[in-house]
Amino acid sequence: MNRIKAAGVPTWVTVLAILIAAVGTIIGAVSLLNPSTAEVPSYFERAYGGRNIAIAVALGVAVVLRSRAAYLAGFAGGLFREIGDIASGFDQGENRSVIVGAVFLSLGLAALAHIVTTGSEPSESRRPDPHL
Repeated sequence: MNRIKAAGVPTWVTVLAILIAAVGTIIGAVSLLNPSTAEVPSYFERAYGGRNIAIAVALGVAVVLRSRAAYLAGFAGGLFREIGDIASGFDQGENRSVIVGAVFLSLGLAALAHIVTTGSEPSESRRPDPHL
């Protein structure tokens, strides 16, 4: 796991990002290729696929680059997606959308909070000299 873990990003956040990237890519690709499989209104089917792939790519890039800043950007984008899903769920009376959105919103907030409070790895120049 150390080969893909970014400095200042906890392991559980890396695992969450990988899962969201994998599932988002699959759901997004299926929704783009066969829009009728998306459980959303017909006018929103392809957009649903595109937005899932967008967040999946952002988090996938964060994992590949091992960039704390990219994790922050990916999870922040995901939060706005979830806020929209929750608002839409309330508007449409779809409890499932609200619950799923709330779960992912909570996970995203926890990931962001953990990344921000963990801080970053000290730069090479600020590391203590091991020979002292």
